[in-house]
Amino acid sequence: MALTTNDITTITALKAAYPVLVAKIIKEARGEDTEIKIQITKDKKGDIAEWTEEIRDSEDNLISKRVDKYSFYASGEINIITQQVWDNKGQMAERQVKYYIDGKQPNVKKNKAILNAL
Repeated sequence: MALTTNDITTITALKAAYPVLVAKIIKEARGEDTEIKIQITKDKKGDIAEWTEEIRDSEDNLISKRVDKYSFYASGEINIITQQVWDNKGQMAERQVKYYIDGKQPNVKKNKAILNAL
């Protein structure tokens, strides 16, 4: 027997029947209009290989996206983090942050002005 709208008489039944819709209504009622999704990919050693962060509005439209890719020295210390950032128009900018084992300050190379916000 299929569930009908006549069967939904409690909040619990509504959540069970329409979990995504209920979650969206609750977020909007709280004044939350964005959602952040983070995905972390690790390499075989267990170190972070890639960090992806997306910010979306309540209609699931992309507001911004950032992807950080990590490379390491043989000693296990961070060598370079390549950061790519997309705005809501789909424009991508990139920068690389080079770290040094000897304690020298990191060197940053920017490819587009959009990254000034980072």
